[in-house]
Order: sequence, then structure tokens, then C-alpha cells
Amino acid sequence: MSVRRFVSLVLLALPLRAGATVYYVSPAGSDTAAGTSEAEPWKSLGRVNAQVLAPGDQVLLEGGQTFTGGLSLDAADAGNTVDPVILDSYGTGRAVVASGSSRGVYVYNTAGVTVRNLTFEGAGAGATSAAGIEFYNDLGGATRLPHVYVEDVEVSGYRHGILVGGWNGSSGFDEVRVSGTSAHDNERSGFTTYTETAQGITNLLVVDSLFFDNAGDAAFAGPSGGGVMLGGVAGATLERNQAYGNGGDGKPGQGAAGFFVTSSTGVVLQDNESWRNGANGTAGGAGYALDAGTTDSVVQYSYTHDNDGPGISLVQGTGSDRWGGNVVRYTVSENDARANGFGAITAGTLGGPFDGCDLVGNTVYISSAAADTVSAVSLTSGSSGFQFVNNLFVTAGGEPLVRAAAGQTDVRFAGNGYWSSGGSFLVEWEGGAQAALADWRAAAGQETVGGADVGIEADPRLDAPGKGGTVAGGGLATLVAYTLQAASPMLDAGLDPADFGADAGGRDLYGALAPQGSAYDVGAYEGPVEVVADTGGDTGTEGGADTAEEGVEPGCGCATARPPAWLALGAALVALRRRRQGSRCHTRSDTLVHPARDQSSARTVPLS
Repeated sequence: MSVRRFVSLVLLALPLRAGATVYYVSPAGSDTAAGTSEAEPWKSLGRVNAQVLAPGDQVLLEGGQTFTGGLSLDAADAGNTVDPVILDSYGTGRAVVASGSSRGVYVYNTAGVTVRNLTFEGAGAGATSAAGIEFYNDLGGATRLPHVYVEDVEVSGYRHGILVGGWNGSSGFDEVRVSGTSAHDNERSGFTTYTETAQGITNLLVVDSLFFDNAGDAAFAGPSGGGVMLGGVAGATLERNQAYGNGGDGKPGQGAAGFFVTSSTGVVLQDNESWRNGANGTAGGAGYALDAGTTDSVVQYSYTHDNDGPGISLVQGTGSDRWGGNVVRYTVSENDARANGFGAITAGTLGGPFDGCDLVGNTVYISSAAADTVSAVSLTSGSSGFQFVNNLFVTAGGEPLVRAAAGQTDVRFAGNGYWSSGGSFLVEWEGGAQAALADWRAAAGQETVGGADVGIEADPRLDAPGKGGTVAGGGLATLVAYTLQAASPMLDAGLDPADFGADAGGRDLYGALAPQGSAYDVGAYEGPVEVVADTGGDTGTEGGADTAEEGVEPGCGCATARPPAWLALGAALVALRRRRQGSRCHTRSDTLVHPARDQSSARTVPLS
């Protein structure tokens, strides 16, 4: 039994608010029964829909049983943040709501509702226009209804698995929680939010959930086929989620991503994994996309791999809404951009304002794709205010490290590491080609600070580049393929991002405090170094053996340098193979820095 489910059962056992009622529903029941005990349950969901539900009321469906039709709540059914209306299962296992072509749960112009421990089955992707779980608000007056909780559910076979939105100015919802949920095999998305104007979805949290095989809709004009598609959001954290196998069937040229953000501000994507998301035609299939109108948002401490599109897509649209103030840090991209010739990190604008992104401490490994030239970084249009500091870029098969179209303004590369495994250094910059780091410095002024040369062209001595695979539930601390060996020239070779006005965030991908030595390391790893003999070989292509070393001292003993608690298991696995040099250990606060919640005037295109 999960901890979350145990807590739910404990809460059910607590006394109800005075006047609150628990209603039971079983296929063996009767709609003329009282419905207030397991001995006298109702029979149908229609009977539930006819009941006016008060704050604190619970509707419990018999676990292991299937109920046809859907549940519906409206403004007459009112919960609140203290006493929500709860839809749940009782007995053994989850109840199944088989709603066919109808919504599984529809909550209209009300909130204070928790949906948990249920399975929703639709008619199938492409066979219905309904969402599995939908909250919709079209009240006037910029009304944001509080408390939308979706916990421990499975939803599949709908247009959208979960849909939360508003369509009357900036009306929407506040305090939206999705946790422990699996949304898969839906047509347009696993989870989507939207509002008509501005950001009407506030205080959003998505944790410990799976979004997979949501393929897309070729008949829909906009992006579809995303695991999570956020629009109209102000303030969100998405962490410890997985998005994979999404996309591939959307409209050609209109792709989505594992995690797709548009017209939103203050979104933090962290400790997630996104992989094998597909493109249809020339767009889509990214791991993480900060798309049109996204401001002051962060992708950090995450992993992206084997996607058709870029691992990190930073793209502005044609409108006038601002894109900028975004951050990408301590994230690993492995063999992304498998289609359409993108870079693992791709940035560009279709015409709208596009200004400001700090990329700090990321690691990119990319090998040749089937048909198109790929690169570690691709700036497909003029860009402004982009800074690349302490990133590690590794290509294989002679692919270019950086490609940049004409029109780069105030774009800075400083303190990064470069390695062209199996080929020669190659940067294609604003129409020219540079075959050495020194040539790029001379031609473009990159990797120079105050007249001094910075940046490194060297084999980084990664543990096993290209062999990261899928970590899934193992935790990102087990991603040992992108740790640095003891002889790595990238150790203590970085610059201080604060010198460029960039925030390094305080820790690396693996939970270690950053920096730990005399300077920042280059790439996503600041944790314990590997104690192995340096063979001197080229680890940029094949990497080292991924075997544990017995008896290695696990770390330097600094309690403050330990990873967050949820990373403990994975970090322990790393520690079996690593130890930190004593001179590189110091104490520092391990506080994650979240972006400012800038309430910009970005508008949202409806995604439903």
C-alpha cells in the first residue's frame, strides 16, 4: 500500500464534519436505498448526480467494480478547501468509471473537490471528444475557484486525460494538485490547463505522476500529443514525473512535448524524466518545451533522452507577448533531436519578442541521427540575452557542437566544455564555420571574459556517455553515466554564474551542493568524483564500464552535502562508486531557488 493511500484511509476513518455525509455506491445496491452505508448503497452514478453534495460529503464507489456513465457536479455542489467533496473508492481496489463517450467526472463552476483512487476509462483516443476528468469555470469577475485535487487515479481513452480550464477572461482555478496519477492513451494530452486571457490557473502542483502514449490529433489545428500541456498558469511546480511515448500523431508541423508550457509564468519543472516523445512532420517531440509567451520559468535537475525533437525547446511564437526571464540548469540531454535536424537544446522565435534565458551547468550528449545533421545547441533565429555558462557539450560522429543563425545579440558562451568525439571541433556561427575553439573566440568573441580565454576543449571523462538509458522510478541520482571521473578536466573548471547575473540554483542534478571545490564544475555533476584508474581513452563515445566498486568510502562526511531525502536511495548507489576529495567539501544551504512570480499579460490559446 502506498503511503499516500494509507494517509487517505486514515483520513476516511476520522470523524466527518458535522452534517457531512458518506454515500456508498455498488452495482448490488438500489437507487431507492438510503445510500449512506455499505449495507444500503446506491446503484448508479445517475443517482449520485441527482444528489446535492455539501462541503465534506464523500461519494465512495465499490472497489473492483465497474460503473457506467459519468459523475457530474455543478455550482449547487459545493466543497471548500477545508471540507472538500471527495470522490473515492471503498473496499478492495479501485472502482472503474467506464464513461464511454462522456466525461468521467465533470465539475462545472465549482471546486473544493478531491477525486482520488479511481480508474476512468473512455471510449478510446479519437472515439470521444470528452475529457476523463474536467474542471471548467466560466464565471465572470476573474473568479478563481480553490481546491482541485486529483490523487492516485488512472485515466485513459479520452480526448484529454485531465482538463482544467476557464473561458471568461482570467477566471479559472487556484490550488490545483495532481499526484500519483497515470494519464495515458488519450488523444490530445495526458493533462492540459488553459484560460482565455492572462493566467487563471494558479498555485499548481503536479508530482509523482506518469503521462505516456498520448499520441496527438492530426485534425486539431494546434499542438497536441503532449504528456503535460500547461497554458494560462501563474505559479506551478512539476516534480518527479515521467512523460514518454507522447506525440507522433498530431497535425504535421504542430507538435507538443513531454512537458509543454505556453503563455504561463513562474513554472518550475524539476526532477522529471522525459523520453521517446514523437514528432509528426517538422515539429514537436521535445522533452521539455518553454513555448510562446513563457516567462520566468525554470527547467532544472531533470533528464531528457531519445526524443524526436529537442531535449530542451525554447521557442517563441509570432505574437507580441513576452518570452524571457527563463532558466535551464543542471539537466542532462542524451541523444535527443532524432528527427528534423534540431539541436539537443534548440532556441528560436517566429517573430515575437524573445529575450533572456540563462543555461547553467547542463550536460548534452548527442550522436548522429538517421538523416539530418544535429548539434548540441541550435539557435535557429536571432536571439537576445541568452547566456550559456558551465555547460558541457559532447557530440559524436562529427556533428557540430553549436549552430547559430544570423542575428545573435548579446548571446554569451562562457566557461563551457566542448568535446567532439570521433570528429573535429566544429561550430557553425552566423554563416561561418570554426574548426577550433580559438577560431570561434577570434571570429565571434565567444568564450572570452575580460580579454581572457575561458572554456575548455577536452575529453570530459564522463562515466558512460550515451548509456544513460531510462531511470524511471529509480531516481535521477542513479544516472551515473554523466558523472565525472577523477581525472576529468571539467572538475573545478567552471566560472561563477553570479558574475553573469545568473543563478546556479545551489545544487547539481544529483543533489550535491554546488560548488564544492575551488570553483564550479562544468556540466550537470558537482557530486563525488569517481575513483578509477585513468586509461587515457576517449570516453566521449563509448564511456567507461558501469560497475560498482566495492569498499569505496561513500562521500566526505559532510551532512550538508547529502542529497534531498527522496534522492537518498539513488545517491546511495552513486556513493558506492564515488568518494569526494576532502578539499572539495564545504557546507552551504541547500535551498532551491524558485523564479519570481511575474504576472505578465501573456494570453493563452485554447488547447481543448
